[in-house]
Amino acid sequence: MLIAWLFLVELIGMAPIVLTFDGPLTLGVEFALLAVALVIAATSLKPNEVAQLSMVIPGITIWAAVPPIVMAFQVFPLPITSQLSNSIWQSASTALSQPFLGSISVDTGSTLLSLCRYFAWLGVLLLTCTLAVDRQRAEKILFLITAVTTVMALMLITNDVLGLAWLGKQHDPVGRGEALDAAVLGIILSSACVVRAYERFETRQADKGHFTHRLGANVLICSGTFAACATAIALGDAGNTLFAAATGLATLLGIVFVRRLGLGRLGGLAVALLGCVLALWTVAATMGEGRSDFTVRFAALPSSNAIAERMLTGDKWIGTGAGTYHALVPIYREPNDPMEDWAPPTAAAEMAVEWGRPLLWAGAIAAVVLGAILLRAGMNRGRDSFYAVAGAGTVVSSLILAFGNPGLFGTSVLIVVGAVLGLALAQSRSRVTQ
Repeated sequence: MLIAWLFLVELIGMAPIVLTFDGPLTLGVEFALLAVALVIAATSLKPNEVAQLSMVIPGITIWAAVPPIVMAFQVFPLPITSQLSNSIWQSASTALSQPFLGSISVDTGSTLLSLCRYFAWLGVLLLTCTLAVDRQRAEKILFLITAVTTVMALMLITNDVLGLAWLGKQHDPVGRGEALDAAVLGIILSSACVVRAYERFETRQADKGHFTHRLGANVLICSGTFAACATAIALGDAGNTLFAAATGLATLLGIVFVRRLGLGRLGGLAVALLGCVLALWTVAATMGEGRSDFTVRFAALPSSNAIAERMLTGDKWIGTGAGTYHALVPIYREPNDPMEDWAPPTAAAEMAVEWGRPLLWAGAIAAVVLGAILLRAGMNRGRDSFYAVAGAGTVVSSLILAFGNPGLFGTSVLIVVGAVLGLALAQSRSRVTQ
């Protein structure tokens, strides 16, 4: 299990590196590490760990099977997809003077690459889930992810303070979005670390003086990571990012507040409903601002909205194929559009183009359901509830961030989100003893 743990450390530690260096080679390295680590982890599990995973894995399998099925449907040129295929295939058939079946995806290679990226993300989630069933490893994973998000936040701070173009809005909007998203998750995770430190202090009163000093040191370190992530968000200059951070943090602190005051499930439901009302009111207040499509209305870089909206106007309900956004940019670009606007303005717009609007909103609903499941798990656990609640806060923040920048589908953020969700799911139920 030690070897599998080292592989996971290396995978999560890759996130800051792939922030600026991402491509098929990175994906290949990730797949190789995951394959070895998953085999080692699966063969090293104890019986009680297998029993605990058996309560979590079936649910993950059902949810995880949907995206590959959709991507396979987009790739293969089947007769049933002929009416749904993009018009580009009809034009190609006319140009070649021979009929052939076209697929829904306008770039099958990009869609297959997206399928590989999805399996890599799922592998990180499963590997983290497998290792995090042990409480001691779960704590180390929480610290590791928090440290990684803080490093990514510091990279953004360094870039902006020194005036570099490395993670600039124009030079690399996706990388900047990834760094901002990591900073938001760092806010949630560092707060979870504080809750964890205080819980450990309460349950270990035998040597109160020693643990008081340890509590002070832990809170000081977590405050530093929180400050670094908050500074990165402040430099990001995007209201959506701040709203996502505040909402995710409120999700975490709200459940802690309910548990500390002993308000029970009804109290938790009341707090959740209040949060939903405030969130909906905030969104409704901005609905009248401008006439742009909702998927790009809160974009941090609105200059690329025009291209995305043209794609959305001519898009079919099943989309153009996962990973095909960049292939469509030259087709929908106009002479007066800036040459650097190759990246989608938001992850939501990218998904709406590639997957279609119905699947975009289906994914949003699935995220809400997953967040509710993790919140319920956080309410039901006697201790270590902060893992599940931090996962819920991550889901909520990620959903909001999808409508603010294009960073959510970047490899570094996928690694971090996969690790957080794997950790939250593994610790969503009390430990099984045999």
